[in-house]
Amino acid sequence: MVLYATDEAVAKAAAESAFRRFAELDDILSDYRRDSELNRLCARAGAGPVPVSQDLYTVLERARGIAKRTGGAFDPTAGPLVALWRRTKQSGELPSQEELRRAQALVGWSRMLLDPRRRTVELLEPGMQLD
Repeated sequence: MVLYATDEAVAKAAAESAFRRFAELDDILSDYRRDSELNRLCARAGAGPVPVSQDLYTVLERARGIAKRTGGAFDPTAGPLVALWRRTKQSGELPSQEELRRAQALVGWSRMLLDPRRRTVELLEPGMQLD
């Protein structure tokens, strides 16, 4: 990070504030951290609407809009496919057609419902995963 400030104290305070915000967003949005708000939401896929923070709601609302505008070329629910291909990369073996079919069955941005009034997100199918 490059900061331009009137003095070192101002720059240091700005950097500390920025890094605190980065940590907050990582707590919310990380798909690598089991305890992130994103992964807690995914753990409740298929179990009804889940109240979420304003930060997570805003990101998912924008992601859903991009998915809609791209006809699904960008899909925030692609987590099952991403996980499958990560395992493939580690094992060096291509997934079977059945594994691909099962993962694809859990992908579909239109099955991620957002309620702006209640600020909830619902992933309709158990096993859906955001990425």
